[in-house]
Amino acid sequence: MQKANPDNIYNLIEISPTTSLGHVLQRLQPETLKYIRLFAMAGSIYHGYGNSSQPSKEYNVVVDIRAAQMVFNASWAYFALAPLDTTIFMQFYGPEWQTFLSFRNQSKYVQLVIDSYTVWYNNGGKYSGAMKPFNPDNGTSTMYDVLAAFLAANYPRAYTMVVQELPLVVTQDGFTKVDSVLGKQINASVAFLTSDPYVSTELIGITVLDAIIYS
Repeated sequence: MQKANPDNIYNLIEISPTTSLGHVLQRLQPETLKYIRLFAMAGSIYHGYGNSSQPSKEYNVVVDIRAAQMVFNASWAYFALAPLDTTIFMQFYGPEWQTFLSFRNQSKYVQLVIDSYTVWYNNGGKYSGAMKPFNPDNGTSTMYDVLAAFLAANYPRAYTMVVQELPLVVTQDGFTKVDSVLGKQINASVAFLTSDPYVSTELIGITVLDAIIYS
């Protein structure tokens, strides 16, 4: 990250608690952030886990609140956020998943994904919460992190997404809130363009799964 400069713009994808990134920010020259775009799966703005009508303390934030506060308060060149509002719908199933399964004997990468998913599922993953039922034969669990990677891959466009530029802060108790006084402007994907979110996630799923099939 120290090598980021006007001729070498970095895209950083953050899909975990931000402890390590917080440590980096303490050592990085603030000027360098002008040349780093951040795409993060974190936070919960209008809706929470299970599509609840109230925001939740999202895992990647609440594990290390202080580090999350540093990340949200930093002056990135661009900050795209994939919060629970949309990531809870990130399950791939139906025709796109069946197409993916059909390539298991033709692509070592498809086979690797399916094998890893099956091991995870059989060793406790089946008990993970999700909006829709899932197993290796009919679709994925909630792929929260994929949306952050999708936003990075398609920058500056945010296909299928409703993006709001919001002044966001992380509170002392781990919530992600709009604060017009203290918040830094963050591009949050708070909804999908389609009224049925799964129409949009199907399009994302086709893009993501095809990338694996044809890699």
